[in-house]
Amino acid sequence: MMEQLGKEPIESEIHPSWEDFPEDVISSINIFNLLGDRAYPDIGYIGKDYTNLPILTYVYGVNDTEFLMDILNFL
Repeated sequence: MMEQLGKEPIESEIHPSWEDFPEDVISSINIFNLLGDRAYPDIGYIGKDYTNLPILTYVYGVNDTEFLMDILNFL
């Protein structure tokens, strides 16, 4: 967009890309997206379903589960 306006982009205003994040953060985001949602007809959306979390941490080879839980809670 800055190119179209004929301006130079300001480095501090550029959003980070996927390559800027550590591998643990990318794995945590992928695990978050793979978790199912809990929704009940009478109540509605309850939150994420963490039933498959041990399987996903094994598949993704996550060693630091405390860091994973911090990111999942943040998301």
